[in-house]
Amino acid sequence: MEVPRTSRRAWWLGFWQTAEHVHWWLSPDEPGGTEPPEVGTIPRDRLTGPLTALESALPGLTPGERASLADVDQRLARTVLPATSVPGVGDVVESTATAIADRIELLARRAALLDGAARRAWSGAMVDPAANLALFRELGALLLPTALRSRLERSEPGSTTIVIAPGPGLSTVPWNCWSSTTAT
Repeated sequence: MEVPRTSRRAWWLGFWQTAEHVHWWLSPDEPGGTEPPEVGTIPRDRLTGPLTALESALPGLTPGERASLADVDQRLARTVLPATSVPGVGDVVESTATAIADRIELLARRAALLDGAARRAWSGAMVDPAANLALFRELGALLLPTALRSRLERSEPGSTTIVIAPGPGLSTVPWNCWSSTTAT
């Protein structure tokens, strides 16, 4: 059975990382296609600034904040109030006061972590349209290969689908926020 040709085109863009580079491959999704995949490399240090800016602008917890929150939650789970409190017994009263103070401090640290994520939802590059466009243009220029950008510029709007396999280091990039105009 022959697959009917359409004007729609799909491209696969994948990334993998080594210590100093982010590598990419790009290939068309064509049955029986003869076009070989294109490959390229981006030095990791060129991505550090834009990815840090993106991470600081995204709502939600950063990996460091998630680790800190997990630590706080584990410490909260271990902070147990004494089972009984007998008036006049100094050790029990003192340990209860210490446990309460520890829990208050841990809950304040937990609230501060969550507050930082909430503040990012209302400030930064993801809220300000000009900063958002500037950040995505910079990331697009680095992460979307020139060959793909030129194909997108020549194609009809809505006629191209890009399937992206970002790899772990690029998994927080909101790829669906890009259009060909943000990548140029």
